[in-house]
Amino acid sequence: MAQVVDVEDRVAAPRPVPGARMRRGYLPLASSFTLWLARAESGRIRFGPITLVEFGEPELDEHGVRWPIRGGLLAARAGGWLEIRWRDGQLSGRLHGYAPWLPGPLYRLTQLPVHHAVTRLTLLQLRGRDPLPGERASLRSLTLAAAVDLALCAVLARAAPRRRGLALAGIYAGYHLAAWTLAGRTLGAALFGWRLVAIDGSRVTAPQALVRLLAGDGPAGSAAIRE
Repeated sequence: MAQVVDVEDRVAAPRPVPGARMRRGYLPLASSFTLWLARAESGRIRFGPITLVEFGEPELDEHGVRWPIRGGLLAARAGGWLEIRWRDGQLSGRLHGYAPWLPGPLYRLTQLPVHHAVTRLTLLQLRGRDPLPGERASLRSLTLAAAVDLALCAVLARAAPRRRGLALAGIYAGYHLAAWTLAGRTLGAALFGWRLVAIDGSRVTAPQALVRLLAGDGPAGSAAIRE
């Protein structure tokens, strides 16, 4: 008998998110965070010609929406729901009653982390950037911090015996991902009094930091705020 999972992700959302917006936006936004490798089309999540997950007609109310799971390659059988809901200042995404096709240990190692990462990023986008969790850092402080961080990475890259440009890119990426995920700020940000947080005020996760590094501020659902 296939295992059944129930997983949930939440972000703070002081202002209500209309159910109609969740219905229109959730699946396309989730697709964008897979770099469009998985596409939402006509109630299906597809990878090329393969249907990964198929949904039934969404059920909508004023606080949220849920899609019944009808099958697909990643589902061992039909059953369960994908539900997005706003309640009491929280926007949540819940997958409940879902039977994954992958064995439990493999599901937890592969599909589940991707689900959590994509769901969190999508919820933050649905939440919107208003209100931010603090006062936005100034362009001057962001620029000065970036200059300090780039100089630090350049000094470290000089120790590379060859291909210093490639070494600089790797050091720059690794330094920012580690600093943002572990502390919310780089050395430059600490010197100029700002830190990076998710737009709901929570800590930036590693997938979120990676999206910000690759795509900039908006898609990552993050904000640089003054300390």
